[in-house]
Amino acid sequence: MPATPADAVILNELLDRGSRVDPEAAVFALPDSFGGWFDLTGPEFAGRVRALARGLAAAGLHPGDALAVLCSTRFEAVLVDFAAAAVGVVVVPLSPSSSQSELAALLDEEGVRAVVVETARDFARIDELQGDLPLVAEVWQIGLGDLDKLAASGRDTPDDAFDGLVAEVTPDSVAVVLGEHRLTQRDLSSRALALASVLGDALGAGRQLLQHLPATDVHARVLTLAAVATGSRIAQLADPGRLVETMAAFKPTLLMAYPSTLRDIDETVHARAEASGRATALRQALEVAVEYAEALEPGPVPRGLKTRFAVADTLVLRGIRKAAGGRLSTVVAISTEEAVTLGMRLQLRALDIRCLEGYGDRATGGLVTLERADAPFTRPVGAVGPPLPGIEVSIFDEGSVAFRGVGVGGGPQEWLVRDDEGTLVDGVLVLEGRDPGAPAPARSAE
Repeated sequence: MPATPADAVILNELLDRGSRVDPEAAVFALPDSFGGWFDLTGPEFAGRVRALARGLAAAGLHPGDALAVLCSTRFEAVLVDFAAAAVGVVVVPLSPSSSQSELAALLDEEGVRAVVVETARDFARIDELQGDLPLVAEVWQIGLGDLDKLAASGRDTPDDAFDGLVAEVTPDSVAVVLGEHRLTQRDLSSRALALASVLGDALGAGRQLLQHLPATDVHARVLTLAAVATGSRIAQLADPGRLVETMAAFKPTLLMAYPSTLRDIDETVHARAEASGRATALRQALEVAVEYAEALEPGPVPRGLKTRFAVADTLVLRGIRKAAGGRLSTVVAISTEEAVTLGMRLQLRALDIRCLEGYGDRATGGLVTLERADAPFTRPVGAVGPPLPGIEVSIFDEGSVAFRGVGVGGGPQEWLVRDDEGTLVDGVLVLEGRDPGAPAPARSAE
């Protein structure tokens, strides 16, 4: 059944759902010191969540209190999210790129009681501000093992006191503050379940998500919740510059990215081919791949083209698949500011990777539209799919796109009007002014 707002639950129920899919399956993969991965099952992760939640309670944090997190994309950030949600503590993600004045203003405005930081440098930044932030009583540093110490401190918390805090948490408890937007546990769980229902078998047992978006990105939060709820295996990538290397090591089946990230991956592949003297072979193989992908729609593919594609696949394209881990089958493209070019979509299609474009941002609570995997490949330029379950889309005066539903800024009954213009074609949102890009990759042989 498609997810609807009525399916909304508190966030830790999503973890329980995922654990029931296969209690022995890994839900998180943590990098080890040997270049491999250390796995945590759902019950193991749930145990860590509950221990840290008891530690937060022991530190005096109660439902409605604010906890800031200054951290890169890593497992501990997700652990803090779930632990905070368990006792109704509101998470305020901080961006490492923010200035000191911006950090101080946000910490003060949200009345933050405690801060989790990643490094000694992060600790120094918060320490510099603490004199002007009397409410900030604790600063815990991940790099010093403070989260483990915090979890240990919660062992003596009486069960009845802790269970009382947990009982206060409802789907309407605020879970996270992202800029001007306050998202409740209902907002996040409803959107995560809706996204999971649309992605279907792209998530679930045996599926792997490489999460590389920052903690301040609403899409990262929603997709992680969807993956947890479906029992998918998740790895976090802190360094975007190592995306290609990490894909080869982790072997993801699903990647969510902005079109600019897909361009970066493409440029990395071409740069490596250039350095190894294989730039011409790569260019020629991709030209054949695009020609082959274009021919798939009318079908059947001419025999000569099939042969040329088979040669290109054997000599070059299989290497590209291997560089991405060899298992990548779905890319979710966040096409809010720009679209994925036709050339890139055709390249991915030739590699047996389906690119699904969607629309959404902080104000909409994450993706509100997304292409379906079974939709025709050929579609209007600017198409970003029909709305997710529980979301309505409409075209207002002068073509402005508007949304409403649980998690959408302004409330579920209020229309949020965006600056983008578009039309609805058979229920699919088509944005105006999108450049389809060149069908074939424009690369020189030099």
